[in-house]
Amino acid sequence: MNQTDTLMTYDQWCQLFKQRLKKAIKRKVYRFLYGAALFLILTVPPIAMIIHWIIVGY
Repeated sequence: MNQTDTLMTYDQWCQLFKQRLKKAIKRKVYRFLYGAALFLILTVPPIAMIIHWIIVGY
């Protein structure tokens, strides 16, 4: 922010806080979903192959 924008009313501060809070929550959700998808991509195929090997035997 500019030097002149530092003095805000309470309503302006609330609006800015809500915007930043929404962005922070979105970032956390996206990071979690990215991590979960990456975990599933890296772990499910080997586990499925092991289960298939146990059931079928080859």
